[in-house]
Amino acid sequence: MRRADPAVLSMLGRVTAAGREIELPSRGDSMFPLIREGSRCTFSPVQPCDLRPGDIALFRGAGGELIGHRYYGRNEAGLLLFRGDANVRFDAPVPDEALLGRLTAIRRGGSLYRPDEGLCRLWGRWVMSLRWIPPLMRRILRTKEALRRRVTPG
Repeated sequence: MRRADPAVLSMLGRVTAAGREIELPSRGDSMFPLIREGSRCTFSPVQPCDLRPGDIALFRGAGGELIGHRYYGRNEAGLLLFRGDANVRFDAPVPDEALLGRLTAIRRGGSLYRPDEGLCRLWGRWVMSLRWIPPLMRRILRTKEALRRRVTPG
């Protein structure tokens, strides 16, 4: 995960505070298979009280990075809890003010996916309720990487 420039974070915060959507390219594989490297993700402004478990949200991580992960609820201290679909562990708890938006669309290739519709919605329910999915996704990603290294010279 790349650290975002503070000026970029500030600008994104102002854009969402003004009620406008933002579209960003995805990096990494923590939301595999729903969101893949290079997917274009659209986030709409959202208030923390309007997040529902299962939503995918964009937030500022403690290290200044932008993270888009699935929302699970709040901890005992009232902080937001997130985890990537292919991550075994939860992210560090997030304060309300770090929230930037809720995922409303994923563009990959020529296709448009809505996280609250069809198979995307079903996938979210499975990830939230079946504990074995994140470790399985992580194992699939490790296997893909190992195969890629075997096939790719150098």
